Amino acid sequence: MFNASIEFWNNYLPIFKRLDFNEVIHPSGIKAMTECFEAMNNAFISGNFNSDHVDYELDKKMQVFSNLSILLARMHESRSENSDAVRICDTLLTKQLPSHLRKTFDSIKARVTKNVSNLGAQSAAQKTGAAKGGKGQPAEVKEVAGPSKTDILTSEVLSYLELIQAGNKDMIQKALDSMN
Repeated sequence: MFNASIEFWNNYLPIFKRLDFNEVIHPSGIKAMTECFEAMNNAFISGNFNSDHVDYELDKKMQVFSNLSILLARMHESRSENSDAVRICDTLLTKQLPSHLRKTFDSIKARVTKNVSNLGAQSAAQKTGAAKGGKGQPAEVKEVAGPSKTDILTSEVLSYLELIQAGNKDMIQKALDSMN
């Protein structure tokens, strides 16, 4: 399943490099990403990791899992599928992740849960709107917008800048590639 995820990643890489990847990805691609996420998560849950069964590729597998999960969570975030994005973030935050990945999942979760709480406030305002508007006139309800592409991109750039300060050369190259 990890090899299938890598194959999927390699095939979709030109699309993932686009800023609007979440708008152009085919629905079957989302389904495949979700299936890869679930399969890899199940492998980590049901895996037997002890001194008798050492997996020397565990770091690479976790990197594949986290990279695919970041894109999947961002895709759910952009489509306002907040519960799915939070579930992915919560799943990854229970794993032993490097600090830069933990910050990425924390920021996605913070943006999404902010949207969830705002949507809850909006629905409560709509329910009480008839009482406040009087004579059947609806009360004015402000439309809640999700995070803008600029906010998401700014969050990514700040994460990459933190990595650059830490001096991780591989991540520096990845940051430069993603900005092109």
